[in-house]
Amino acid sequence: IRCVASLGTLVFSENKTLENGGFYMRAPLDGDMDRFDFAYALIADIACSIVLQYENLSDLISQDRDYILGCGGGFQSRVLCQMLADLTHKKLLLKEGYTQASLSGCAGLCNTYLGVEKKECLIRKEFIPSTNDMLEEYYEKWEAVRKLIN
Repeated sequence: IRCVASLGTLVFSENKTLENGGFYMRAPLDGDMDRFDFAYALIADIACSIVLQYENLSDLISQDRDYILGCGGGFQSRVLCQMLADLTHKKLLLKEGYTQASLSGCAGLCNTYLGVEKKECLIRKEFIPSTNDMLEEYYEKWEAVRKLIN
């Protein structure tokens, strides 16, 4: 791990936002760093932010399922999806139409109001958690960076 990104600003559990963020790396700058290190850090930052929010919500509402559902256009990234499965240690399921979460939710609300029977959406993709020691180490470093800039 040559670079850690902290670009998300919301600290859900404390109801506040961070004023600082960016890419954090050791000095002197590692000469072997390239754009892939930055790209990995960006995707991992998104995954870590989602997992932190998920953990905070799980503290409020017990989660006993062995899976989580994903929705929204960001879940088109297979790398992000696998990171989320690995960090939560739960399967990540994406149902049909998952990329259009707002539209699907709106249609669901309207159908419920109108009494239209819900049809169960098929699972389109499933990501099985695997052991990813580097990602676990990244998450620890990411949390440390967040505490530092908080």
